[in-house]
Parts: sequence; C-alpha cells; structure tokens
Amino acid sequence: MNAESPLALPTDFQNNTVICGRWIGDYVKHVFIINPVAGMGEEQKKIVEKIQNTCEQLNVQYCIHTTKKAHEATEYVKNMASSYDGPIRFYACGGDGTVFEVVNGVYGNENAEFAVIPLGSGNDFIRSFGSREEFLDIEQQIKASSNKIDLIKCGDRVAVNECSMGFDAEICSKQNMFKHHPLIAGPNSYMVATVIYCILKKNRNEFTITIDDNPPYKKKVTLVLAANCKWYGGGFLGAPKAQADDGLLDFIIIDHFKSKINMLRFLALYRKGKHIDKKNKVTFVSGKKINIKSDSLAASNVDGEWGMDRELTFEVIEKGIKFSIPDTTFYRREEKKQA
Repeated sequence: MNAESPLALPTDFQNNTVICGRWIGDYVKHVFIINPVAGMGEEQKKIVEKIQNTCEQLNVQYCIHTTKKAHEATEYVKNMASSYDGPIRFYACGGDGTVFEVVNGVYGNENAEFAVIPLGSGNDFIRSFGSREEFLDIEQQIKASSNKIDLIKCGDRVAVNECSMGFDAEICSKQNMFKHHPLIAGPNSYMVATVIYCILKKNRNEFTITIDDNPPYKKKVTLVLAANCKWYGGGFLGAPKAQADDGLLDFIIIDHFKSKINMLRFLALYRKGKHIDKKNKVTFVSGKKINIKSDSLAASNVDGEWGMDRELTFEVIEKGIKFSIPDTTFYRREEKKQA
C-alpha cells in the first residue's frame, strides 16, 4: 500500500475500537487487543494510557481494541488482518487466554504477527522467552522484531504453548473457581485447585497413545502433555526441555499413581521441572505428532481451553506463526551468543 488509506474496521466492533491516526505506507501497524478482565484488573487501568503515550512519542500508528466477550479477539484479529495488505502486529494484552485468541486470529495471515503484553495471572507462554517486566516495556515491544515459531494443531484450532489430556486438563476446568478469589488468585490458584482435586477425585485415565509412526500402545496414565513451550498452568515447568522453534513437540506421559500421597509428592517435582528423569513414572520423547484415544470421555486442554474428548491429535506446525520478541529478553541474548 503506497497511498494513504484508512483501515476498514469490522462494523460489529466499531464501538469499542479506538483508531489513532491513519494507516500510511508499508510500515508495521500496531493493534493492541485488551482483555479488560485479565488477571486482577489493576494494570489494565493504566495500560491504555501507557500505550497511547509511547505510541505518540515514537510516532507510530496504532489502534486499541477492548474486547467485550470471550473469543471476540479471534474474530476481530482475523477480520482486520485479512482486510489489510501491509504488515500488521497484534498485541495480546491480557493473560494466556487472550494470547490463545489472538494467535488463532493471526494464524493463516502471512502479513500478520503477534506480540504479548502480559496482564494475566499466570502469563506462562512468555516465560520461555523472557521476564514479565521485559514484555511489559511498551517501547521495546514496538521496536521489537519477530521470529517464526512453531504451533500445535488440534483440529481447527492452534495452540502456541501446550495441549494435554488427563488430570491436568481436569484441573484446568476447575481452576477458574479459584482464579479470582482474593486469597488465592494468581499463580497459586492452579496449585490450590490441584491439591483439592487430587484429594477428592480420581486421577487415572486409560489411553491408547500413538507417537509419529510408532505402534500404538495402551496405558493407564495420569496425564499426557504435548508441549511447544516450557511452562503452563500458572507456573508448572511441565516441559523443561521444550523449544518453540525446533520443529518438534515434547511429549510428557505420566503414569498412574495408586497413592494420592505419592502423587502429591510427584506434583511438587512436576511444578519445578524435576520430573523428567523419573523414568519409572515418566515417559519423555520428542516428536511431530501424538494421537490419544480414550475409551471414555476424558478432559482435554488446548492452551487453557478446556473440553471433553474421546480422541485428539496434537501435531506440530513448523514455523507456523511470527512472534514479536523484544531485544531485551534472554531469548534475544541467547540468539546473539549463538550467531
């Protein structure tokens, strides 16, 4: 686009979108998607002013869209990305749920990329790249460049962080009951939900598992994790060796525990990422695809989106999306060391 032209917005979302300036030339356009209910809501009150001030100082063109309902961000991002020919960056301003929605809107649009401004209670995805403080620096975010990273395909959805079936997915479904409680909200919510559920409920699933072209096998398990990145569930280091740009997924298969006490002890290791070497209880393998079948409905988790399924396939999409990463992050520092 060489001529000055306004960006046509989807009419359904005009009322809660603020356009600042006009889209001019072929420079990257910055679109901030704000989830007003992410986390505890304290930083959201300040983030709009911070975005506006920084964008004005850097003289970049931008717009701010505040979502009003679940899954609105995916539709908004998809419509905006497909209606504009030039490069465009969408900032997921919220928690990992907002990241999931924005990623599913960006995916498939070659001109689009995504960034993350972490305002949620967990913010697990960005931990594989840098600190929360580094990603909250709006100036560095705007100046950042992007890398292509892998995705996980699950049916008609994509995940950027992790997918699973079994015990942890059931906990995911219970987590929201604790997430906004004033005494336990934030990273502790997942652990509280885990302990309560572990004490009161079952933790066994019987799955038939097929990894890549290997023969299927049936096993009683606690959970099966397919990871693109390292952390999930509010600070659980479930896949400490995962790399988001290696073209592989890390599959973590945890056997069934007969003793709830032993399971609680194991969860303490799982939270810290010290479970991988427990070969008597953990199977760890990297691959491209995993298929999981259950004789009965089992809880599933796709980047925090909970469901009940009998069969799912999680498959890597190599270099499936562009992710904007600030130069101040440890990911960039490691990249420079290896250059």
